[in-house]
Amino acid sequence: MDLTERFKRFSKFWAREDTDRPSFGFGIPFPAKSLQAGLPYLKDGVRLFPGDFNVEEFRESYELLYHQWEAVDQDAFWTAVPWNGVPWFEAMAGCGIASNSSGFDALPINLPLTDPGILGFAPETRWTEKYRNFLDLLGDLSGGRFPVGQPILRGIMDTLGAMAGNENFIYTLYDNPDEIAARADEVAKLLIGVLKDTVNRIAPYHGGTCLGFYNLWAPGPAAWFQDDLAVLFSPEQYRELCGGLLQELSSSFPYTMFHLHPAAFQHLDTLLEIKELSAIQVNRDLAGPSVGEMLPALKKIQEHKSLVVQGILDEDDINHLARSLEPRGLHFTCMVPDFAGAEKLRVFLARSFG
Repeated sequence: MDLTERFKRFSKFWAREDTDRPSFGFGIPFPAKSLQAGLPYLKDGVRLFPGDFNVEEFRESYELLYHQWEAVDQDAFWTAVPWNGVPWFEAMAGCGIASNSSGFDALPINLPLTDPGILGFAPETRWTEKYRNFLDLLGDLSGGRFPVGQPILRGIMDTLGAMAGNENFIYTLYDNPDEIAARADEVAKLLIGVLKDTVNRIAPYHGGTCLGFYNLWAPGPAAWFQDDLAVLFSPEQYRELCGGLLQELSSSFPYTMFHLHPAAFQHLDTLLEIKELSAIQVNRDLAGPSVGEMLPALKKIQEHKSLVVQGILDEDDINHLARSLEPRGLHFTCMVPDFAGAEKLRVFLARSFG
């Protein structure tokens, strides 16, 4: 697709301007397995440390991945990120890291969340240094050929749950709500710092930023965030704990997006009230509601924000969504099993939408 046309299409997406069709992109599940150099690390139950990763060993794998995605005709821009699947943010917050056969797990810290110094060392961890090493490698490798962006970085409640273990986190919240509120504020500030450091460390791509994992180009500094553990909270609890922090996150960049699962739709109103939040990304989960059942929530989002729908979407799903939703401010990220699957779906999209 024409490069200039793709930039124009995404500028319209963020501005929620009228357009002839939704924009499209593709992704492959299990991102930790996408880099050949990383496969030897994916063994069950092995504790890993920053020094275990030789960043230069990944150069060839990233180059291969770039050429594979460059051959896929799509609106989205494949974005190179520090090895997706590594729980970078939990590690920066002090968690240990262990591998499994498809990715990595964050291990709880052996300190109570009520300890006011639990995050004091986090910004200077060796994991932060390794994360920056990956960003620097990718910037050097890109040379302007492709964008570099942020990987998956877990959210505020996600990270507190990882630090303490989810069950212990909930008990601590019940017993010490003020202490947890203080830790949540500290985690949010750390996350904003990491996101700003990421944006400042990478070169702009044609004057803008690409959101890693989703591969969306924005015409200025941009970031996305999530909070999957929010599913455990009522709307009132989550708004009280995180509403102001989410507004702070959203106002830290001109373009922002929040990742949301249907199981957490109870927080949709809280997100829609944040005027600084530009877009909401909704997963079409295999074990979740059908696209038809999701439509009322998706339409509600479109009344206020740009919308990204991501998941394993078949031709019927895409046709249903495209007929039911406005094309303005709408993007589909279609998860496919492999590059052949992307090409097959691309042919359908070209035939259906031009």
